[in-house]
Parts: sequence; structure tokens; C-alpha cells
Amino acid sequence: LIMNIKKDKDRYLVEGTKAGTFYSVDLYNNTCTCPHYVHRMKHIGKDCKHLKAVKESVSNSTPDEYDEIVNLVKNNVFVDTIELFDKFGEDRINDLIKNGELIEEHGKIRLL
Repeated sequence: LIMNIKKDKDRYLVEGTKAGTFYSVDLYNNTCTCPHYVHRMKHIGKDCKHLKAVKESVSNSTPDEYDEIVNLVKNNVFVDTIELFDKFGEDRINDLIKNGELIEEHGKIRLL
């Protein structure tokens, strides 16, 4: 799915089929504000096209990048959060934290 996706703090804004209409997607809670999700998909435990698009976009990191992040943290035990954000991007590190692969404590990242 190719959609206009914008990161907005801890959520994503995804443009709907009507230009200029954006829906808020929250990956942490697996929700979307579009009517199709709110009135249908949510009730049957399925993702709407906006949730699918954001998940696809976020998962497009390469396995090499994932290994590099994990190895850096593993080899250093604790790594400064800002250092990782600067090197790999805040979204990718936050995704690894939300997936339970990394943990942040007092501004430092370590393996879970």
C-alpha cells in the first residue's frame, strides 16, 4: 500500500482517499480513527488499510540495520538513547522498544 504517512509524536497520520483528510494511527494500541476501523474492523479484530500501511512502512527496515542496533547495544550493555536516535532514527528504536526487544531506563537503552 502506498499512502501519504506522516509521523506525529507517538502516532502516525495517514491520508485517506479524500485528499487532505488524515486519520490517526496508533501502533502501540493498534488503532485508527478512520470510520471503517472504528465501526467495523475494530470489532472483529482486524486492521484497516491505514494500520496495514503504517505497519508495512515501519517494518521496511533492513535486517542488517536491526542486527547493527542489537549488536551495538549488546556490545555496550547500555547505550545512550539520544545516540541511538541520532544514528538509527527515533521511530526504529521506539519500534524495537514497543516490540519488547530493547528497554529504556534513565536515558539508556539495553537489551531486554
